[in-house]
Amino acid sequence: MRYAIINNEYMNTGGGCMVGVSEVWLPDEKRMVYVNANEDGASVNVVDFISNDLDDTYDESWTITDLNIDAPDVHDKYFKLMRECVWIYIKADCKRYGHTYRLPECMFPTEMIVTVSEAYLEFISIMEEKIETDGNIILMHPDYNEYIGQLHDFNSGLQAAMETALDGTAEQTASFYDTPFEITFGDNKVTINNDADSYSAILSLVQQLYNEQLL
Repeated sequence: MRYAIINNEYMNTGGGCMVGVSEVWLPDEKRMVYVNANEDGASVNVVDFISNDLDDTYDESWTITDLNIDAPDVHDKYFKLMRECVWIYIKADCKRYGHTYRLPECMFPTEMIVTVSEAYLEFISIMEEKIETDGNIILMHPDYNEYIGQLHDFNSGLQAAMETALDGTAEQTASFYDTPFEITFGDNKVTINNDADSYSAILSLVQQLYNEQLL
């Protein structure tokens, strides 16, 4: 959906609560709308009832759609517009108060998400955390470096143990990879081909199991 943010105001509603009000032109709909944004989310409205102090006479028909910052509907056609307006608010609010926000990954614009690694995003997902920001950059979780170190040591130990079992000779290595092996867990037993792809898959599985132990 095309849109153009014409103007934005970061204002005090009078009760000590800050809000961002964006005036937005929608060329495909040929109309102006007003997006209100705060720490809880945003709403798209046909009337600028906040700037015009019409809160007491608010009518639900004025609101086209809204966004919950903790559980956003990414399929809402106004989602990207509301997300951008939320970010305008967050940047102003963090600058004013010097605090940070924690948001789900989908609330971050692409240009910010690409500044962190896939491993970090996986870590955040595993820990069931949100991503912290000061409005300008993504702030790293304090436990991330320890997690990466532990995972590296765990996988290195696994690889060393398997390489030791092969005795290091080319013939034994070839024989090892040509021999199917079994994985037993509980009452279940699975036989799989032992090749390089399977070995990588096992390492990935072990990593996932290790991740679950961090929860």
